[in-house]
Amino acid sequence: MYVSSLRSSYLQTERERLRSETTLNFLLDLFKLSDPAINLGDSLSVGFYLKEGIAKAEEIADGNTRAAIYNTIGNVYSSMGEPDRAYAFLNKALDLQTSGAVENKNRASYLMDLGAVARSNMDYKTGIRYLRSALGVTVDPVLKMKASTDLAIIYDKLDTDSADYYRTISLKVSNDPS
Repeated sequence: MYVSSLRSSYLQTERERLRSETTLNFLLDLFKLSDPAINLGDSLSVGFYLKEGIAKAEEIADGNTRAAIYNTIGNVYSSMGEPDRAYAFLNKALDLQTSGAVENKNRASYLMDLGAVARSNMDYKTGIRYLRSALGVTVDPVLKMKASTDLAIIYDKLDTDSADYYRTISLKVSNDPS
């Protein structure tokens, strides 16, 4: 039993190492594109880097790594004010997480990012759906607090009593994260 547990831990560590190495290589390739010694005097846009990143992400075999990269790309599109593209990539990340082909440990974070895009675009119904889902799947007290706070903000904008309910949950979690 001890040997089996040890082997399982080793295999998990090796998967994490490979995931980190793949992500590092991905980022190094993107940084090379921005190196002035390689792209002499070129003024390249964020859109260019995103397209290059998307092309490279498609080549990554590990679903968890690809999902994390899609999620990052989706968040970049969100911060650029392009919610449709943000939704597309955030949903790709979530789809990889829910397919069963990869671990679900980031599912709550991906749902919260989708909720944040919806909230920032005043699509409160969709934001509530994603944030409630995130709250339902996470055991992480920090994520619970963030999801509850975001829900309280949305319900406050809608001027409903549910805002107090989610504020209370957020406060309880922040005072007693167990």
